[in-house]
Amino acid sequence: MKEGTEISGKNHSGKVLLLDLDGTLGLSLIPEEDAISETLKFISEELAKRLGRTIDEEEMRTLYKETKNEQYKIYHLNPKRHDKNLRWMMLLHKLENKLGVRLPESFYEEVKERYWSVFESKAEPYPDTKETLEKLMEKFTVVIVTNNDYAEAQKKIKLFGLKEGEHYDALVTSEDFNVCKPSPEFLKKLFPFLEQKLSRIVRPEHIVIVGDDPKNDIAWARTIGAKAIRVKRDLLAKHDPSNESEKADHVIENLSELLKILDKV
Repeated sequence: MKEGTEISGKNHSGKVLLLDLDGTLGLSLIPEEDAISETLKFISEELAKRLGRTIDEEEMRTLYKETKNEQYKIYHLNPKRHDKNLRWMMLLHKLENKLGVRLPESFYEEVKERYWSVFESKAEPYPDTKETLEKLMEKFTVVIVTNNDYAEAQKKIKLFGLKEGEHYDALVTSEDFNVCKPSPEFLKKLFPFLEQKLSRIVRPEHIVIVGDDPKNDIAWARTIGAKAIRVKRDLLAKHDPSNESEKADHVIENLSELLKILDKV
């Protein structure tokens, strides 16, 4: 949420819905994996064509995983841990060191463009997302909360066809607080932030967290005693909770099920 914006003064009920973006409001995690695979294939082919150097796709996948792990370790719960453009740059630097070559700067732009073009061609909202959000907006304060930075979040919101004021009241990104969920620091900053925008006190019992990730969404909700609803879709649908704190109050497969559940939580 950009500074200076205010949540609409509509006649909402007391509940504040915090909805995750990826995998919760639309199909984006599987498309992300597809885009990664296509981009790694592109890099492998281009290296062979331009430099005569062969790195097969399996080795490229290993290098990508190493790069992702390094990015997560370096930036931990900093928003840069999820920066896809930074990850591709780190991977190309790793390749330069491995091959002992200097890749042209334009190649980075080509890699980045390939990734996003594939992703954008595959990501889409769930069939009931827009209609459900419109109905939720009539009764609740709807806030999208994501670990994406503002630019990536806006890109996905546009792909999903969502509009502020029509489908959600506010967007909060990790960039707003310079920390990612499920960090306690994120919550520490989120409550006063919401209270300022809503001009009222926001307590844990007012909050319902809706997400697809047992750890980052459901267990996160448990840390503050908020109700938690899991949307079992996209890449994480097959991930079972690993402990009691990751078990949601309700598990749904279609976002429209929220309309019946929310009156009971």
